[in-house]
Amino acid sequence: MWQQIQAASQWTPLAIGILITGVFAAVGSTVATILGAMNRTDIVSTKKTSEAVHTLTNSAMGEQLLSSIADKQALSVVLHSIAAKSGLPSDIEAATAMDVRVKAAQEKYQIHLKNQAIVDATQSRE
Repeated sequence: MWQQIQAASQWTPLAIGILITGVFAAVGSTVATILGAMNRTDIVSTKKTSEAVHTLTNSAMGEQLLSSIADKQALSVVLHSIAAKSGLPSDIEAATAMDVRVKAAQEKYQIHLKNQAIVDATQSRE
């Protein structure tokens, strides 16, 4: 660039344009380097925040699944009590259907635990 300016031998509009372009390129490169360094810091910070949010979310999901199991189990007890007192086939069917829902909720929780263990193992390797 400097050789081009010297070749012009005077401050022509072309020489001034080349000089300005060179200055902007240097400033742009410096700004890009600074922003790149800041971005790496932001990426690390974002990753740590993301992992913390993920842990919190999974914990909350586990608690919600356990709460769902407890609710279904309590309802199952009530339905079985009603079915035992009434003896009606529809009450017995309702109690049996709730037992199926309790089992499904328990399986869902076990799947959650299994998937979470996989995620935790992957994160610990990083």
